[in-house]
Amino acid sequence: MLRSVTTILLLPLLLALPGYLPADVVEAPHLRLELAAAVDTVQPGSSFDVALKLTPAEGWHVYWKNPGDVGLPTTLDWKLPEGLQGGELEFPAPTRFVDGSFVSYGYEAPVLLLSTLTASSKLEPGGELRAQARATWTICREDRCIPGKADLSLQLPVLAMQAISNDAWSGQIETARRSFPSAGKKGWSATAEVYDDFVQVSLRSPESLGASLSELQVYPLARGLVEDDVPARSQPGGAGILVSLARQTGSEVPESTRFLFKWPSVDKQPRNGQTGYDAVELDVDLKTVSGRLSSVVAPQPAAEGASQGGLDTGVGEAPPVSDMTIMLALLLALAGGLVLNLMPCVFPVLSLKILSFVQMAGDEPAAVRRHGLVFGAGVVLSFQALAAVMITLKAGGQELGWGFQLQSPAFVAAMALLLFALALQLVGTFDIGYSLTASAGQLEGGTSGYKGSFLSGVLATVLATPCTAPFMGAALGFAVQRPPLEAMSVFTSLGLGMALPYVMLSFSPALLRFLPRPGAWMETFKEAMAFPLFLAAAWLVWVFAGQVGNGGLIYLLAAFVLGGAAAWLRGHGQSRPRAYASLGVAVLALLLALQGAAQPYSVSAGAGSLVGGEYAEGAIQWRAWRQDEVDRLRAEGRPVFIDFTADWCLSCKANEAVAFSSQRVSERFLELGVVAMKADWTRGDPLITRALGRYGRDGVPLYVLYDGRGDSEPQLLPQLLTPDIVLEALARIAA
Repeated sequence: MLRSVTTILLLPLLLALPGYLPADVVEAPHLRLELAAAVDTVQPGSSFDVALKLTPAEGWHVYWKNPGDVGLPTTLDWKLPEGLQGGELEFPAPTRFVDGSFVSYGYEAPVLLLSTLTASSKLEPGGELRAQARATWTICREDRCIPGKADLSLQLPVLAMQAISNDAWSGQIETARRSFPSAGKKGWSATAEVYDDFVQVSLRSPESLGASLSELQVYPLARGLVEDDVPARSQPGGAGILVSLARQTGSEVPESTRFLFKWPSVDKQPRNGQTGYDAVELDVDLKTVSGRLSSVVAPQPAAEGASQGGLDTGVGEAPPVSDMTIMLALLLALAGGLVLNLMPCVFPVLSLKILSFVQMAGDEPAAVRRHGLVFGAGVVLSFQALAAVMITLKAGGQELGWGFQLQSPAFVAAMALLLFALALQLVGTFDIGYSLTASAGQLEGGTSGYKGSFLSGVLATVLATPCTAPFMGAALGFAVQRPPLEAMSVFTSLGLGMALPYVMLSFSPALLRFLPRPGAWMETFKEAMAFPLFLAAAWLVWVFAGQVGNGGLIYLLAAFVLGGAAAWLRGHGQSRPRAYASLGVAVLALLLALQGAAQPYSVSAGAGSLVGGEYAEGAIQWRAWRQDEVDRLRAEGRPVFIDFTADWCLSCKANEAVAFSSQRVSERFLELGVVAMKADWTRGDPLITRALGRYGRDGVPLYVLYDGRGDSEPQLLPQLLTPDIVLEALARIAA
């Protein structure tokens, strides 16, 4: 009793102390975040709501728990002290956003996301609780998406008395809670039949929706079953409502799924940033029915001028996905792997492999064959590892494609340092006992050559990812839409194709006889082969600058200086102190490079990437790609050329130098009034990744040409271009 009286008397003083923090605020780019509790104090054994309030800047929006075609959901990960337990983050009903052929779900008005915290009854009054959380989000507008994260915290006193409300927030939180979708609301139920083309939901409600029926919106909580870009159509049926949703082609059918149904409320009062909507979340049991539903009921196009509340479909239908067979995909992947050896990305490692074959020229045939097989194993296993990572990340909802690792500045920086180190080793700056070029097993230790052969295959694969060879695009586009086993088989075939020439050479002694005999000239040749690696490292530095700007570039340049110092230390003696000193400096160089990769991107410092507006490359005036702009231009009858590219894509840069710098090509663009657009994938963009998938591709380069007729299919140009190839494509639209 005495403790309670004392607590009440001291309460004003407790709440005035700077340690108590019932709310926290973070200002992020284009987004304000506020974490606030509904109470000022915590009573042991009680529960209370905490709100994460998101206020996007005008023209920007954040995402629901199912973001749709683009973006990532907002998350809140709690780090709580003992005696405090956190609940899941709860979301209100979202708004539907349509950007061309992309559909996403989220919020553009200020919104409160709620989480319930529960205090243990064993907490001692008089103490305090510090609740920490990390929020992550993606905020987007029509032409740009920015991921973000922030740490927020609350600090509240524990008192034996009933919790005191936070006057500034409790009313907002209570109002938001009333607007949240009711899970399994009494009297509501739903079942669904899954046809080949549609999912038809039978919805039973305890109340008549009346005029709201035409405005009923449906949001799937999980992706993969229904198409986001085809709105639902609702009509009376049986004892309730029939809702028809377009099914994704070939989608797997689970036993049940969950939908959110949203409709205008009777009172039309604004709730949690939305105007007059009610909503309910329901688990829906699914039953597979053979055949098509389209002859019975099908969604109709939205009325012209329909709002983004869920009824507009947008324009700009993408070409259908290829219906190629798995055997054709395997053959295309094998051919693509063979051609990949001729791509500029692979040239540095190709030079190393040439040196290794020269070293092996006088060896026993059996040893040569073993090295060829080990190199091939390195290539194939690396392709399989890439496939496994891509399959896993895509299953987790990530939007990525071929060459995805080069969208990471940290990976690019690490690769640049590795190539720099290999080049220094070739010119004799240092020696670590074995080398990636030591494939002949002639160095000390015997087995080091096999390690070199295997690592040569790994390095060749990693460096091949910036390039897309002919035949590869369609095969990889097919692979990422197939089950994991089929996808893995396509990547394996790609690796076999790339490794095949070297394995065949190692198994053909007659071919090896055409190589020069080993001799003193090999040392000069080895040193000369360092310069393609220096060139590749310089190219990666340029890519890195385009990803992080000058602010991060200075760190990488300093890392190169330290890397050179580490190599110099290693090359001036093999004593243990020197080895440790060299290793320490090398680690410091890597840490500096990673610090540079973490620097925020500066638009003004980019290395040529198109961020917005227009710019001229040669005589062609390029615009930044936007799907809604493509749709608008096509509706006006104007031809459009889209270049899906990236700074790290050497095939892309080669095409720009050969085809797009041609005066004949630029003049023809002007004559036909072709609008040229660039979709820059350098830093990764979920909108561009999704667009590539709609064209049946999984990486860059991709070249798409639309003529001025809105109902025609686009031309997809080859991955390797010449002026004549582009002019022939333009001639077809002129005809």
